[in-house]
Amino acid sequence: MKQAVSAVVITYNEADVIERCLQSIQWCDEIVVVDSGSTDGTVDICRKMGAKVIHRPFTNFGEQKRFAVTQATHSWILSLDADEYLSATLQAEIQKELVTPRHHGYYLPRSLVFMGKEIRSERRKPILRLFDKRHGNFVNKAVHEYVEVSGSTGYLRGILWHESYRNLEDYFTKFNRYTTLMAQGIVEKGKVKPPAYALLRFGVAFIQQFLLKGCWLNGSVGVVWSLMAAYYNAVKYLKAYEISTKKQ
Repeated sequence: MKQAVSAVVITYNEADVIERCLQSIQWCDEIVVVDSGSTDGTVDICRKMGAKVIHRPFTNFGEQKRFAVTQATHSWILSLDADEYLSATLQAEIQKELVTPRHHGYYLPRSLVFMGKEIRSERRKPILRLFDKRHGNFVNKAVHEYVEVSGSTGYLRGILWHESYRNLEDYFTKFNRYTTLMAQGIVEKGKVKPPAYALLRFGVAFIQQFLLKGCWLNGSVGVVWSLMAAYYNAVKYLKAYEISTKKQ
């Protein structure tokens, strides 16, 4: 008999993707959704699919996910973003592993799908999303939060699919939000750089994504993704510079 597991998801206006996410975790013993004020029917979809929905105003990603973990009934936590879903192989693998867990946390190989293609540079990157909350939780970071576990960790093989951007408009909406949060973090850490550094980061990031990480194998979509990734790196430093100069 496997260990009971609570799936936790944070949401905000995710009506067009949340059903796919929740469908992939229907086998879990509990689904907890922490919503920060959706107005597009997300909450209704979650409740229809058997999730326990809790409202909490959004503060930052780390705090929101830490709160979600505290609301879970069971010790084992499977954390997904609304735009992620488990492959059938990974669903079966997790259930088998939880019969007799060998570790306190597990890394899941996540692959990004962008404009209909699996992006080479983001292919099967391990991310710790299955863990025993008695041994770990999310760190309190504004963005790019992650799980820290005290104890042993293992790696699973089935894919966690990540279709983060519905279209380019959605990409730039998230782009603006995330680069601002990243810029604020750069300012808080005292790592503000002059504008020329942003230009340097643009060039370096493009070369890393397109050549070194293999995005050239994605053809024209790889070019677009590499440019987007490079632009992201540049803009977060430009925003940090702008924030710091306004404070002076």
